[in-house]
Amino acid sequence: AVLDAAVTSMLRSNAVAAEVALGHGARAMTDVTGFGLLGHLRGMLEASGVDAVIEAAAVPVLDGLEELVTAGAVPGGTYRNLAWIREQLEGGDTTAATLAVLADPQTSGGLLFAAEPAAADSAVAALRAGGHVAAVVGHARQGRGVTHLASPRRRTVCTG
Repeated sequence: AVLDAAVTSMLRSNAVAAEVALGHGARAMTDVTGFGLLGHLRGMLEASGVDAVIEAAAVPVLDGLEELVTAGAVPGGTYRNLAWIREQLEGGDTTAATLAVLADPQTSGGLLFAAEPAAADSAVAALRAGGHVAAVVGHARQGRGVTHLASPRRRTVCTG
């Protein structure tokens, strides 16, 4: 079931999602591929000179993925991605399994984009209405290119 869900997700075109993002005023956008979510986010943050606060629990993941990671089914690229992003990552008490999921290189083209808070909420609603899996997973703030992973106990209001 996990494999079927992964293949379905990987075959979905980003064309409509990109149009929705641009139509909602996306200020920055990247696909999420071999560097994982955290790696591609690092690139966005470095180019923009801001920090991001990410609510790891809000990031959509395939059902069964965390169980596979916990069982040790983690590709070597995950560890290389984590090594590269570690200097710009403040993970608090984020578990190793969650970090592995967020740095997993086995992704195929979901989009990560930044938009104003109201526009981000509206974009998520439009994407979901079109059958996409989408969520507001964090917000940007002044900084120096660091990703801050919010603790599940310290809920962050994610605004886009």
